[in-house]
Amino acid sequence: MEVLRLERIVDRGKETDRVYMRLGLMALDSKDFVNAERCFKKALLKKPDSREALFNLALLLSEQHRHKEALSFLEQLLRHHPGHINGLILLADINVNHLKNLDVAEECYKKVLKIDPVNQKALHNLCVLHFERQDFAMAERCLSHTLSLHPTVPYIRQHLQVVRNILKQGSDNVFGHMAASHPVS
Repeated sequence: MEVLRLERIVDRGKETDRVYMRLGLMALDSKDFVNAERCFKKALLKKPDSREALFNLALLLSEQHRHKEALSFLEQLLRHHPGHINGLILLADINVNHLKNLDVAEECYKKVLKIDPVNQKALHNLCVLHFERQDFAMAERCLSHTLSLHPTVPYIRQHLQVVRNILKQGSDNVFGHMAASHPVS
């Protein structure tokens, strides 16, 4: 019903960025990713600095492994909304997992933590960066701190145990240990 109502608004030429956003989100719910992308882009034509359209489009493109396209929309998002926490975390994720640029990812996580000092995802992922750089002592301190702030999160405790096992065994065994049990990120 709502789709028909929104499509009538579009047909009458009375659409706003919010109408396209709603249509895009409904298309996402229906797994119609092509239509969702089209609607988010139309929302941006109506309101080029739309926080919701820029982020949802970047996320959609990233999930479709179209990371370079996603980066373009993330850059626009963060230019207009520099404190957008989910945008910063998505940018960091792309930099870690696809561009292998740990320094840019670290900057993003630190920006998030300036805004939200106890952000679980940013804290944990910053610890993962220390692990990726094979600075296991720093990863252990970081994960201990993160666990003290988020004591009920099992994966933080598991990752801390992995790092402590590596420190106990010595870093020579790190690659065998990494392959054995728990991924850290």
